[in-house]
Amino acid sequence: YYACRNHSCECVKLLLENGANPSPPITFFKNPLVVLCSMKCVSCIKLLFQYGADPNLISEFGCPVLRY
Repeated sequence: YYACRNHSCECVKLLLENGANPSPPITFFKNPLVVLCSMKCVSCIKLLFQYGADPNLISEFGCPVLRY
């Protein structure tokens, strides 16, 4: 979450390469995909998808995350 919030694609990639979950549960908007979509960080979003992030993830409010 924090690596994503800081637009650190290098850190995101390092975490993913070492087994970080690309689609953890959403809690209080603290989910990598939610953060990156809201910040429009396309390069990091693509990286999450390469590591298996769920493109159909639904936010806490019932909206598709990619809609952000």
